[in-house]
Amino acid sequence: MNSLIDLANTIFKPLIDLGAAPLMTVILAIITFIFTKKLSKSLEGGLKLGIALTGIGAIIGIITTA
Repeated sequence: MNSLIDLANTIFKPLIDLGAAPLMTVILAIITFIFTKKLSKSLEGGLKLGIALTGIGAIIGIITTA
């Protein structure tokens, strides 16, 4: 069982280390593709979510430092 957990950690750790925006982009793209959307629409929605999260993070950072 520990070897399975170690394998999952080696696979998913780099993705988790990227941060919230890339992780949510991938998760949303996979979920929408599972629910019978086209791959292009899935990737488009995931990218839009990633851009939105990055923008919100930047705006919150600007507001809190001002």
